[in-house]
Amino acid sequence: MMRLLSQGDTIPEKERSTILEEMADYLGLDHEEVKLANGRLPFWHYAKMLLKKEQMVIGFYDSSVKALNPFPDREGLPYPDPSLAGPERLFASGINAHIRHYLKLDTEREYHLLSHEVNHAWKMEETHAFNRQVGATDELRFGMALNPHMKIIIVHGNHDMVTPYFASKRLVSQMRLTPEQKKKISLKNFNGGHMFYTWEKSRQDFCTTIKKFVEE
Repeated sequence: MMRLLSQGDTIPEKERSTILEEMADYLGLDHEEVKLANGRLPFWHYAKMLLKKEQMVIGFYDSSVKALNPFPDREGLPYPDPSLAGPERLFASGINAHIRHYLKLDTEREYHLLSHEVNHAWKMEETHAFNRQVGATDELRFGMALNPHMKIIIVHGNHDMVTPYFASKRLVSQMRLTPEQKKKISLKNFNGGHMFYTWEKSRQDFCTTIKKFVEE
């Protein structure tokens, strides 16, 4: 699979076809879908196509959550993300009530779990934060160099397709850390999605893990 993604059409057609078929079987998608994309499927396309025959879609932020696709005949993303649209109402109404009733904050502003207005305004040196070519690993390496006692734990939800755990694993493996630095950085995955702490067992395990991390 990695050979295909790195070399593309330069590998023999027979080998390329075999890899794409294996990839389709592994992903649970139609062979033609994977072949048409040449093995490079964006997560939102996968979310729409995996359960297409059942007229269902899976969540971007938690792929274990599924819902009916109200517009299976339309192109693009005309449906809500089932892992965000539902919890969004619970979190938003909960925090808006909390800040007014318990924190006694008098404001007309409302909390939004995911604000597109804020996202569009997220700039760093006049460039949108998501368009930066340099990631946070440079800053992390810089910080670890200045503070040799720094310890880091990176946590992910197994079913998160927006910030997949393997991306962090891959980036950490390419940070060129010294043997001593490698001992000070760890990765931990929990069942659940982007907000894995909404799963009761994962929230308990996360609490235990962080408690131990801080105590050490």
